[in-house]
Amino acid sequence: MVFTGTVISTGRVVRELEGWGLVTALPGDRTVVWKPAGDRAAVLGVADPRSGRIAVFGRAASWQGRPECSQDRSMLACVVDGALSVWKLP
Repeated sequence: MVFTGTVISTGRVVRELEGWGLVTALPGDRTVVWKPAGDRAAVLGVADPRSGRIAVFGRAASWQGRPECSQDRSMLACVVDGALSVWKLP
């Protein structure tokens, strides 16, 4: 799993983050990503594709496959295996 940030105007790849998967894009340059942490757990973060920095904001104890998520500027809500989890975004 590789998260790749691209510059839209040129299509040039600016950053590849190994081990991270895309959850959703946020307004501006922020992108929510996730990374497996054990068999069914995950770490969630907000990635800056230009710098490669990831601000970890949460962990999910039960996480597998692609979650169904919705977000606004301040919150992320995901349903995985019928359970809803909500996090405040950094």
